[in-house]
Amino acid sequence: MVTFSRELPQGAFGRSGWTKQKALELVHYTHDHSISLASVNSRGVSGSCQVSIPIEDIPALIQELEKFR
Repeated sequence: MVTFSRELPQGAFGRSGWTKQKALELVHYTHDHSISLASVNSRGVSGSCQVSIPIEDIPALIQELEKFR
């Protein structure tokens, strides 16, 4: 889990609209060689949004994220 330095008031959008986001949960799924990213809200609950990324595409994701520094 990656806990953010500050809580984001509109950090994730789920079924009930915007929710505060305080962390990002990371899960490694070995059966399909992917990772899952899920937002964690201010109550410590995750799961309103989940994104799966193939392991082989992580370098490309990191490369794109580096552009925001």
